[in-house]
Amino acid sequence: SQQIQFMIQSGMLFLDKKRKNSHYNAAYTIRYVALMPAVLSIYFLFKQSFANWGSVLIFCFISTGIFLLVSLLIFKVQEAKLKFISFSTHRTKADNYLLSLEVLQILKWNIGQNSPDFIEAYNPNKDMRTWGNEMISILLLDNKILLNSICNLDLMNQSFLSLGKIEQNVSKFIDSFKVIAQSNKLQSA
Repeated sequence: SQQIQFMIQSGMLFLDKKRKNSHYNAAYTIRYVALMPAVLSIYFLFKQSFANWGSVLIFCFISTGIFLLVSLLIFKVQEAKLKFISFSTHRTKADNYLLSLEVLQILKWNIGQNSPDFIEAYNPNKDMRTWGNEMISILLLDNKILLNSICNLDLMNQSFLSLGKIEQNVSKFIDSFKVIAQSNKLQSA
């Protein structure tokens, strides 16, 4: 599908419009807050009878700039969270798919979307660091798996900082995958 091709080529998780709005919600909100000082500055510009309009205009422009910079920073952090982490497996795509399903079963993560190319799972263990369950995206390829973990985009409660929880999900998956892959080698020998 086009979404799978986009993810492979860009190395980033594809989000539909609703999920994209949820993921970037904090950056969008701050950008809209930045409009308030801009509107005030325009108001004071046209109200020339105000005695210190020059100082007010400077303050409004500076505060607008600060809000916009903070919004850009949050946007870039959220954008970086969409990047996949590549994990070499030295297995076929079909083997990666079956082993991934086994890993998800052992970790007790709920499976949402499920196809031989892509699995979307959810870690149901709520944690204050992410304000809810996390979404784990698994893109299956020959010889490798691309992994991403972000806050569940369907809950509209995005976390700007996950304090390591997102990285823990990826590490848990990789560590469990290695153990299961190794035990499958032993069983087939």
